[in-house]
Amino acid sequence: LADSVEATGVTFPRVMKGKEGFSFSGLKTAIFQEISRREPLDEPVRAALAHAVQESIVEVLTRKVEEAAHLHGVRTLLVSGGVAANRCLRNRLQQIQGLSVLIAPHQYCGDNAAMIAQVGAWRFARGERLLAGDAVVSRWPLEDL
Repeated sequence: LADSVEATGVTFPRVMKGKEGFSFSGLKTAIFQEISRREPLDEPVRAALAHAVQESIVEVLTRKVEEAAHLHGVRTLLVSGGVAANRCLRNRLQQIQGLSVLIAPHQYCGDNAAMIAQVGAWRFARGERLLAGDAVVSRWPLEDL
């Protein structure tokens, strides 16, 4: 849907400028407010909003990757997982000067299930167990693995 339009009059904030890490909560709020203001949404408006959201996120991700690569002297980047399925992001990352970008074939970029399974296997091998009734841990640190 986002790729069905070239440009729109809608723009969303570019978050986390000059800061490490990622947080899209400000963007999420802006999207919610814009949708609330425009409801009900017809197909052209939905396409315009999807395009504007994609542009904001892709610009932020591309800028963060470029800054990190230059800061740490990275010359090759491997992109995988669900986010790598986005054509716009794939194209923008490949335009970063001085960075060789390797992207998994589209058919292998469906989701992060394999990565999640691997982390689960590592934790299981260490004897860690969660039972069905245990609390969900949405931001489980990986540094200790």
